[in-house]
Amino acid sequence: MTQRSGQSGTVVAKGGMWHGRYYEDVCGQFKRKRKSVPIGLKDQMTKPEARRKLRAMLEELGVNTSAHLERSLKPVQTFSQYADWWEKNIQAMHQPSSRNSSHYILKKHLRPRFGPMPMDSITQESVQEWVADLQHEGKLKPRSIKNVWKVLRLVLGKQRVKDWSIRLPKNPKKEQRWFTPEEMLKVIDGAWGQYKHVFQLAWATGMRSGEVFGLKVEDLDLENAIVHVRRSAWQHLEVTPKTDAGHRDVDIDEATVKMLKEHLGERATGLVFPSRNGTPLVNRNVNVNVLRVICERLKIPNGGMHAIRHGRISLLQAMGVPGDLIMKWVGHTSLKITSVYTHFSDQFRKQTVARTAPSSQLQQP
Repeated sequence: MTQRSGQSGTVVAKGGMWHGRYYEDVCGQFKRKRKSVPIGLKDQMTKPEARRKLRAMLEELGVNTSAHLERSLKPVQTFSQYADWWEKNIQAMHQPSSRNSSHYILKKHLRPRFGPMPMDSITQESVQEWVADLQHEGKLKPRSIKNVWKVLRLVLGKQRVKDWSIRLPKNPKKEQRWFTPEEMLKVIDGAWGQYKHVFQLAWATGMRSGEVFGLKVEDLDLENAIVHVRRSAWQHLEVTPKTDAGHRDVDIDEATVKMLKEHLGERATGLVFPSRNGTPLVNRNVNVNVLRVICERLKIPNGGMHAIRHGRISLLQAMGVPGDLIMKWVGHTSLKITSVYTHFSDQFRKQTVARTAPSSQLQQP
């Protein structure tokens, strides 16, 4: 091993990308292992430019240095090895929905790029180049790139990335769809079966869809007009609420109490809104098979269960309900999050301007 000379690697074209090939020492073996790393898009750089970048990458990895040779004599933890440990010991503590999405991101976007790399060689510069490549490829939207970076940041850990400054592509500002009170009355009126009650409760409480679908009869205190949020549902599974603040008591009005009593009848246990199989409803199925159909019939923009939550919070804000009470009811941890869920209609803004105009404050003689 000590007599091996340095290497500059070779550049080959695979699809629309330049890839660099080089050899790396393997712990306990004389024969080196061939490695391949993506360098960049063919339409973004020439082959000589790709060669220069590969040489810089090899220099950054230090494959030709004595230190790299010394590391090869003892086990080196690669990103894939650490990611395996992270999924087993850290990710396992996350909510099932988060585990599902982060596992997919690791498999699809992170392991192919960083998998064989030693953890020590993953730097701010290499991550920034990866982000730039994702943007140039155009396969992911800015918001998706941000989510992929979030997962990588979780895997690497706060201590490693605390001083990093990664520039992400700007995400075009687009307002979240939210239902107005007028639209919700039409949606509830146009719903069928138990979905009419599902939407009425979601609108009356601002509960997350999983919290509505996971709600059990035992969670209802109809004598005191309170819904105890103690659980949620995801893909037919019962899980805990999204955050610690998700464990809460939500006050409901008398009309909602009456609706729930009529819906439950003599039932004293089980899910409030079970599927035909007795399992919790699934958010995507309700959005696609029920809400989308209703919106098309009403000829209004399509909106899902999350749009109901946004609409309810917006109504509470417009009615001047104290922010701390809104936070308690909807399970937010800060007023900053609540403000993201707040939207005001054109009519409300104009009415507010007219009501607060200087001329309206003047005393008439």
